[in-house]
Amino acid sequence: MSSLDLKVEDITGHTVIEKTFDLLRDFLQPDTALSMGSTARSILDFLPETAPHSIEGEVAGHNLRFQRLKESFSDALNVSDPEDPGKYVNLHAFAANLHERRILPTNPAWAIRAHSEAHEGGAQGQDGMRATYVLAAAQWILWYGQSLFKQVLFSGDVTSDDLRAWTPGPLYHGAAHLTLQRWHFWKDGFRAAAAEGNEEEKGLGQECSTVAAKAAELMESLEESMAF
Repeated sequence: MSSLDLKVEDITGHTVIEKTFDLLRDFLQPDTALSMGSTARSILDFLPETAPHSIEGEVAGHNLRFQRLKESFSDALNVSDPEDPGKYVNLHAFAANLHERRILPTNPAWAIRAHSEAHEGGAQGQDGMRATYVLAAAQWILWYGQSLFKQVLFSGDVTSDDLRAWTPGPLYHGAAHLTLQRWHFWKDGFRAAAAEGNEEEKGLGQECSTVAAKAAELMESLEESMAF
């Protein structure tokens, strides 16, 4: 897998946040030599040793910056560039890692949207990008699959806003909830992508076929080990 990258707008001058994002980007690289413990310690070292005059203001400032991070991700995840599909896939991999490490809230909306685009026809009119969408959805299984399946089994409180954000694509006729039925639909979608990946007319390619097969296999394994 190619290296992960993340760019967040409008944080220039926020030294702590800039250093944190730089460190997280290095930590999330496939070939990183950083451990989770050393990364956490380094982030703590970035924090000032003396208390700020207004701790409420400092917390509010940091919350605003993380809100900007979330908004930047949300905007970027809505757009895929046919000229640079790898960037879109890497962005989903990065977001899945941040969710898995609880750096971002664990609401599954982005994971659901990625699978809707890949398997439910949620990205209508962009057939030439299907391999990109399948690869992007697979990142949520490879990096966040266990946590996502826990939310299939134990969904917790689901609001009307959640259900609107989780609206299925036209090919899936089940409810908007994150259910085992929907999980199976996605798994079948990965299996179909794996099977057709090398068919010339489909154009999904070997990489997509391999990654889709791995995602389907992992989904099956998670079901067998966690469902009861």
